[in-house]
Amino acid sequence: MPRALAIVPFLLATLGGAAAQDPQGPSPEALAVEALPATLGGFRRTGPVVDFERRPGGAGLGASARYVPSSGERMIATVILYDGGQTRRPEGGGGPDVLQHLRAAGGDLNEMVRLGRYRAVEPQGGMEVGGGTDGSVRCSLFRIVQADGRATGDSVCMTVRNGRFVKVRLTVEDPPGPMGAGLIGSGLTSQVRDAQAVAPR
Repeated sequence: MPRALAIVPFLLATLGGAAAQDPQGPSPEALAVEALPATLGGFRRTGPVVDFERRPGGAGLGASARYVPSSGERMIATVILYDGGQTRRPEGGGGPDVLQHLRAAGGDLNEMVRLGRYRAVEPQGGMEVGGGTDGSVRCSLFRIVQADGRATGDSVCMTVRNGRFVKVRLTVEDPPGPMGAGLIGSGLTSQVRDAQAVAPR
């Protein structure tokens, strides 16, 4: 199955809330998400951890949690930790695996247009934040026209810590637009990356 189609259940669950979890207990990725601080920078966690690993066909998709600004600003971030079914990769945001997964993120978003969740997805380039291979975060930026016609600035930011992908998908009302979403998203990704230094493996 193409990755863009395989990831659709994950995207729908992320947008639409958590489904029932498998009774065999939380995955290591879910435990790692649960171990993240309840507040990261100006964001606070809201809702349950979603354990995709314990769903049929979810191996490698990891787990996620939503974070929203403590200030009440109109934005939402989804933090995802996953290994993609692999166990070894370079740390940081400069590795080829990160670039591959960011490219796939654009395809995943376009699939949401086909499904009617968005009207349009417009790529707005990318950015890299942080120095050195281990400390960098790489982001892809998008302008998205939501199903109701609202425009949002969106970013998908990624790095690798402890062998896991750290991904933050952030949506913010436009303005501030895609670049603002990238700056906010990369900062939150760095916070998650640093918290992952002591997360369960």
